Amino acid sequence: MNIFIDTEIWSLAQKKPIRKKYSDKNEYKIALDIHMKAKEFIHNAIARNKVYMSYHQINELYHVLGFRGSRLPISHVNELISTILKAKKIIKVPLSLAHIVKSIELSTKSGIHIWDFLCVVPIAEYIDRAYSIDKHFQDPIFKELGIHIENPLGYWMEI
Repeated sequence: MNIFIDTEIWSLAQKKPIRKKYSDKNEYKIALDIHMKAKEFIHNAIARNKVYMSYHQINELYHVLGFRGSRLPISHVNELISTILKAKKIIKVPLSLAHIVKSIELSTKSGIHIWDFLCVVPIAEYIDRAYSIDKHFQDPIFKELGIHIENPLGYWMEI
């Protein structure tokens, strides 16, 4: 199967929760469980499928891991991005001017930020399924693109 995995799932898989950032032990346990589920999901998804990523998403992942929230060491981020760029089971799709124009159109129509569209518009015709935990992906506009969305972690985030 040809799939898309949204950036936030990649991020959750890479960023192990830091205990001291949680005042409640149960909240930390939930965050750790989500991290482990995301990590396992990514591993299994890559093993069983072809994963499609736009070049925009690769750059977005670099930023999210190295510069947003709990930041990972840049050396680790660079290594992961290098692995993604070399991986044969991860198909990288460039952005065209048409993709950018379509993404702007869809963002304007839906009120959803352009970044989600720059991730999926270039790959929409190639994928069978998209995996996301971002509530934006529940919007009917993604169904209009012919994208079947599933949430592999069981909860939705407002991103």
